[in-house]
Amino acid sequence: MSLNLLVLESVGRAGGCLTRKLLRHYDIIPLLCRYFCVYKMAFDYSVDLQYLDTHEYARVDDDEKIVTVGITAFAVDQMGDVVFLELPDIGDAVEKGENFGTIESVKAVEDLKSPINGAVLERNDALIESPEDIANDPYVEGWLIKVRAEDLSELEETLSAEEYQAQVEGEAD
Repeated sequence: MSLNLLVLESVGRAGGCLTRKLLRHYDIIPLLCRYFCVYKMAFDYSVDLQYLDTHEYARVDDDEKIVTVGITAFAVDQMGDVVFLELPDIGDAVEKGENFGTIESVKAVEDLKSPINGAVLERNDALIESPEDIANDPYVEGWLIKVRAEDLSELEETLSAEEYQAQVEGEAD
């Protein structure tokens, strides 16, 4: 048995992948590892966000009743390469639980759901021009819209970071 096969066999038993440093020395291993290794991506679940079970998040500025809405890193990871984004215009009304736009990837087209009722104050035009950039930082630079909320108590039904983490880790298995 060649060294390459021994290395691949040990990778399979461990349930993970070798470090890139080791893989560089065996050209066939990265190719095989892509098909046989299980990758578990670690995600941050910020406690300052509120999450929807449809994978949108809400960041609240209580003083001004402004809610920043985006999609989670988990959703971005599951979608793959994002190729198109449609967002509402400034001034448009959004309704809790209703679609406010769409996001399209090489794998799927998904509706974006609003966590709250209100009016769109800002939209991230940079993402409309380069939707693939959402993968770089969905929580800071990758926000979608900012909404002046009518009633912040509408967010009481959202998930906490801990609840959302439990949900997505169950989906990823």
